[in-house]
Amino acid sequence: MTYSEQALSTLRNFKEKSGDPAFQRQAGMLYWNLVEENVFACIREKRDIGEMVKQEYDLFNFGISPVVHEDAQVIGDNIRDAGTAGGLLKISLMTDWIVELYQKTISGDRLETLERELKVAERQLSRHEHEIRNQQQLRKELLLREPGGKAETVEALDHADKLSRYILKIKRRTMKGAFIPVDEKRKNCQIQQDYEKLITRIGRITGSVSSLEAKSALKQCAEQIELNIAGALDIEELVARIKDDLANIQARQHALSPMEIEAALRKEIDYLKDMVKLAAKRLRLEASCFMKPGETAFKVAEVNECIGRIFEFDPEIAHNQRVMLFGLPEILLVPGNGRALYEWKSNRIIVPLFPHDANLMASIAAGLIEYRLDVDEEKKLLTSYNKLPRHKDVKSVIRLKNDLIKDYLIWMTSECSGYRVLAKEERKWFEQEIAPAKNDISVPLECRSYMMNSEEFNKKCREMEAVLEGGFDPVPPETLWIASVLLFQQGKFNQSLECLEVLVQEQPDHKMASYNMGHVCMKLMRKQEAIQHFAVFCKSNPQSWWASVALDNIRRLQIGSSA
Repeated sequence: MTYSEQALSTLRNFKEKSGDPAFQRQAGMLYWNLVEENVFACIREKRDIGEMVKQEYDLFNFGISPVVHEDAQVIGDNIRDAGTAGGLLKISLMTDWIVELYQKTISGDRLETLERELKVAERQLSRHEHEIRNQQQLRKELLLREPGGKAETVEALDHADKLSRYILKIKRRTMKGAFIPVDEKRKNCQIQQDYEKLITRIGRITGSVSSLEAKSALKQCAEQIELNIAGALDIEELVARIKDDLANIQARQHALSPMEIEAALRKEIDYLKDMVKLAAKRLRLEASCFMKPGETAFKVAEVNECIGRIFEFDPEIAHNQRVMLFGLPEILLVPGNGRALYEWKSNRIIVPLFPHDANLMASIAAGLIEYRLDVDEEKKLLTSYNKLPRHKDVKSVIRLKNDLIKDYLIWMTSECSGYRVLAKEERKWFEQEIAPAKNDISVPLECRSYMMNSEEFNKKCREMEAVLEGGFDPVPPETLWIASVLLFQQGKFNQSLECLEVLVQEQPDHKMASYNMGHVCMKLMRKQEAIQHFAVFCKSNPQSWWASVALDNIRRLQIGSSA
C-alpha cells in the first residue's frame, strides 16, 4: 500500500496518540477512503478485485498498517486464519464481503432478491405438490374402504387430476393470448373430451358411495386437490417469471459501465461504514478501524467459539420463520471498535474486531440478541420479559429492550459460567425462556427439530444407521456424538447409550458426553448409573450452568432412590 503524505501524517498521529478520539476518527475515515480508492481504481482500470484484496488482506481485514506497527507482518501472521468455515454461522471478512459485493453488483442489483424469491417459490410449490399427494392418498384410502372400492377407480381419479391440471394450464395460456398451433388445439380438444367422459364415469362410481360421511370427505378431498392444483400453477408461473428475470440479468451483466458499478458499490460501502460507526457510537466511542499499538484482532476460531456458546445457552435463537426463508444470519467481521449489531437488510451481524474492553463474547451476544428480538415479530419474548415484577411500570419498548440486552449479556458472560449475578426472578425467567431444557440431553444445532423437517430427519437417521451397521470401530467421535443424539430422539435409548460409551472411550474429554449419558440412563430407569455419569460431568465441569443442572438431577435421583 502506497500512502499519501496526508495519510502518513494521519497514521503517525494515530500511532502516537491512539487514545485521542480526534485521531481515532481521522484514522477511521482514512480506512474507508483507502478501501474505496483501491476498489474503485480496480473498477476503472478493469483490474482483478480478487488480486487487489489479497495484496491488501491485512489492512482491509484487520486494520494493520506498517506505519502504525513496525512488526505488521508478524502480527498479520499471528491472527490470519486459514479459512472462515467450520462454525455454526457463515463468517466473512472484509475482503470476502468486497469480492461478493462486486460480483453481486455486476450481476444486477436484483440478483440476490430474485434468487431468494425463487427459493421461497420453489418451497411453496413443493408444499402444494405435497398437499396434492396427501389428499390423493386420503381419497384412495376412503374409496378402498368402501364396499366394491377398486384400485382402477383410484387410478382413474389420479389420471383425471392430471388431465384437469393440463386443461387448466392451457386455459391460462389462452387467456393470456398465447399462440397455440392448430395441431396442439386439436390435441387439447381431444383431451377435454376424454376428461369429460372420465369425470362422468367416475361420478357414477363415487355416487354409489353409501356413507354420507365418506361422500363428504371425498368432496372435501376433491376441493382441496383443485385448490392446490390452482395454487401450484400460480407458483409455476411465478417461478418461470423469476427464471426469465434471472436470465435477463445474466445477459446484461457485462453491459454495466464502470461508473454504474462504482456508484452501486459506493452506496453499499457507505452503508457499512455507517453501521460500523453506529457500533462504536452505541458505546460512546469513535469508530477507529486501524488496529492500535498493542491491540489484537480476534481470530475467526475465537468468534466461532463465542457463537457456539451462545447457541448452546440459547438453543431457540434460530427457531423462527426467517431462518426457514432466508437461512441463518451471517457474521461479517470488520475492523472497528464497539459492539456487534444486527443489520436486518442483509440478515447479517456486523462484528467489530476490536470490541470494548476486549470482551468479544459480550459484543457478539449483543448482536445475536438484537437478531432474536428482530425476528420475534409477535414480540413474545419482550411481552414475557415485561411480566417480571421489576418491569411492571415500564411502558417504553426501547427501555425494555435495553434492559433485556443487558441481562442477556450477563446471562451469556456470567450465568452460563456458573456465576450467579442475575436476581432470582430474572434468572428463573432466563432458565424458562432462553436456557436449554433441563430435562433433555444437550442437542447440537444441526439435530434440533426446527432445523430439519420429518423427511430430512428420517433420512439423517437412516444414514447414521447405515454408518453404524459395520460396528463402532471405524466411526469418528463426532459421528458417534450425532448418532447418539438422533437415536435418543427416536427413543432408542440403549443404542444411544452404546454410542456414548464408545465415544467416551475414544474421547474421554468430550464436553457433554457424560451429561447426556446421565439423561439416557434416567430414561432407562438406571438411577445409580445416571448419578455416576452426572457426578463425572460435574467433576470435569465444576463451574458451569450445566453442572448446576446435573447436581439438581443428582439430588432428585437420590431423593427418589431413598423414598
